[in-house]
Amino acid sequence: MPISPKSCAGLLWLLLVLPPAGADEAVEKIFNEARRLNPSLADYSADMTLRLDANLGFINYRPEMKGQYLFKKPNKHKLDIPKAPSYLRKYPSVFGFNLPALKNFESKVVDEISVEGSPCYHIHLLNKVTVNNDIEHLEIYVDKKNYTVPRYDTYYNGGHLFVTSKYRQQDSYWVFERMTAEYKASSVSVQASADYSNYKFNRNLPDSLFGSTKVASKAAPSTGPGAAAKSKD
Repeated sequence: MPISPKSCAGLLWLLLVLPPAGADEAVEKIFNEARRLNPSLADYSADMTLRLDANLGFINYRPEMKGQYLFKKPNKHKLDIPKAPSYLRKYPSVFGFNLPALKNFESKVVDEISVEGSPCYHIHLLNKVTVNNDIEHLEIYVDKKNYTVPRYDTYYNGGHLFVTSKYRQQDSYWVFERMTAEYKASSVSVQASADYSNYKFNRNLPDSLFGSTKVASKAAPSTGPGAAAKSKD
């Protein structure tokens, strides 16, 4: 049966106004709030104490390292810890702020739960990009009050990474106080903790300081807001 011009116009209107497949308006709104964290913060540095407890088959590796983490908007990261393993220095954004691009995921708000006593949105992201990507899905927990991310879970084809973060407020900014991470796969188990202190904000850090560091991807995904979070009104 032929479609009338009126029906065609109505269908075209629906295609224009409906969000793309996989997009969830509630998740987009939450992520937009989280990405607007600390609007007056351009860059910062923080002292860091990093502890690793790695079980690599028959090898146990338990160092404690000290140095600095540096960040500059919109997406520059540097891990200045001379004794840190090369894979950590290669992906310094693991310790910083990066939420995933929603266009790559089917997303929805699952429910609202308490994380360390704070009410949080529980967001489920199912990966739509399967080529050269071993991430299956993400579970992200966003604080309803200040839009920090106290918990961020990444599930791979062959393992998982669980990250929890504790924040504190300094000079009207929400910043990391401590981050803990646990990665488990078939033959590898790694636990890490990072303590942050001595923050220095808006230092006008030059781009040249950051070099050509990489943003964490499938090999070392972003763990959640480490740069800062939204100041309270």
